[in-house]
Amino acid sequence: MSLINTKPDKVNLRLKKLSADDVHDIYNMLQSMPKDENGLVNKANGLSYEDFKTWLAAKQKESEQTCLVDGWKVPSTTYWLYADTFPVGFGNLRHFLTETLSNAGGHIGYGIAPQYRGKGYGKELLRLLLIEAKKNWFGKSSYHNTLR
Repeated sequence: MSLINTKPDKVNLRLKKLSADDVHDIYNMLQSMPKDENGLVNKANGLSYEDFKTWLAAKQKESEQTCLVDGWKVPSTTYWLYADTFPVGFGNLRHFLTETLSNAGGHIGYGIAPQYRGKGYGKELLRLLLIEAKKNWFGKSSYHNTLR
């Protein structure tokens, strides 16, 4: 089944947390998305598949951190948006914000692969990310007020 002309209300949508075991379908989706577009940085774009696996392991480890990484980087968790069995986009949730990010940044970044844009997947991805954020961080952090 091709999803290119399929709207989100016609498929089963779900978030899947990034794992070091993610496979070629995620790699291929990330290669189809620009490296930097509208402020969303896709650091996997242009990586070899072997380098992608290393990047995945580092992102998974980062998501397990509870304080600044390397003294400056806020830990985040990456989620893939699946429509049925196909990845169509991804989102990042920062676990907390620094003062700088509170003023110019935010908790959530997300993007949809170009072939799936304009169909409502971005709206659904943001909705699911907000649910995940409220469940995991924003109710437990002093930064929960930034989501209003």
